[in-house]
Amino acid sequence: MKVMVTGATRNCGLAMIRALARSGHEVVGADYRRLPLNLHSKYTKPYYLYPEPEKEEFFDAIISIIKREKPDVVLPVVDTRQFSRHKKEIERFAQFLVPDFESFSIAFDNKTTLEECEKIGIPCPRIFNESEAVNDLQKNGRRSEPVKVVIKPRKDIGGGEGVSFVENIESLKKATDECESRYGKSVIEEYVPGDTESMRTLNLLFDRKSKLAAYFTTRKIRQWPTTGGISVISISTNEWGLVEMMLPFFEKWQWQGPAEVELKIDSRDNRPKLIEINPRFWGYVGFPIRCGVNFPGIACVLAQGALAQDGAYPDYPVGVKYINPSAYIKVIASDLISSKNRLKAIAKIITDLKGKKVTNNIQLSDPMPIIGKILFEIIHSAE
Repeated sequence: MKVMVTGATRNCGLAMIRALARSGHEVVGADYRRLPLNLHSKYTKPYYLYPEPEKEEFFDAIISIIKREKPDVVLPVVDTRQFSRHKKEIERFAQFLVPDFESFSIAFDNKTTLEECEKIGIPCPRIFNESEAVNDLQKNGRRSEPVKVVIKPRKDIGGGEGVSFVENIESLKKATDECESRYGKSVIEEYVPGDTESMRTLNLLFDRKSKLAAYFTTRKIRQWPTTGGISVISISTNEWGLVEMMLPFFEKWQWQGPAEVELKIDSRDNRPKLIEINPRFWGYVGFPIRCGVNFPGIACVLAQGALAQDGAYPDYPVGVKYINPSAYIKVIASDLISSKNRLKAIAKIITDLKGKKVTNNIQLSDPMPIIGKILFEIIHSAE
């Protein structure tokens, strides 16, 4: 099978490319950014650069690449929104699996996601308007334990970018202004208390009939930034109850393709609460791949019309740890510098590194994109 992967220089895209190549598929790579020296995976000899997804030229460029390469399936990574927006037009030339744009838009907007989930009984944090948030924060002077509210972009950004946790009115105004100046409209939400290990992620994949075909669940151990962001260390779990809790949303919106769900176990009542739904493949897709759940391979089969079988999900081991090496260095450096108990911090590091571990499908035998990404980070950090 010939598969075109967009976002081919990203962690997610590279993990998918390597998995597909190992399975014997021919891979075409494409991205809207170029790494220094035009470095890219050795598995993507056909490699294309296209305009940024929000530009008018994006659609014509994607169609041009598809017409030239004639892939059997396209796997969108960083431009899922545009593939969903232009779904009917692009489906004339290639097969791919993404939700219809109405459904995608519900999950893409953090405010409407919570509103829709609340309607169907999925536990969520409260949404505040500005005056409600101000009134709640004003009461902190009389509380023994101040409450927080969360300000975040309404649109799916990822990586904890634009998210702030505030306890007073002045910080609320400042955080809202900063968020909206960078990312557009924001939403104010109730803060769900709990530590990093109360965070859960669900990786889900649905067929064309909106039936669940594969899932993978994890518990976070470390994240960066520490207040909330990307997984630095997480561990594989098998929490079917959390998956089952979320299925009504995807059934209602006739979901097709991938989705990542973030949940948090509320320390006040020990109930899981929805944090957000990301309507796309997730950056650490190499983790489930290394555990035996080959999401890109399954997505290719589903895109060609195969249907999920009731209750037949790929099995995977529980207790395997995922580690993001570069982010982990930042975490432990921050921990060691800020910790009042260095011995305790070191003991935590030792505990982190115990047990079986995998990375995001990194292959030293495919070094060019690794070198390119290091150079890319150096160049952009110096700007």
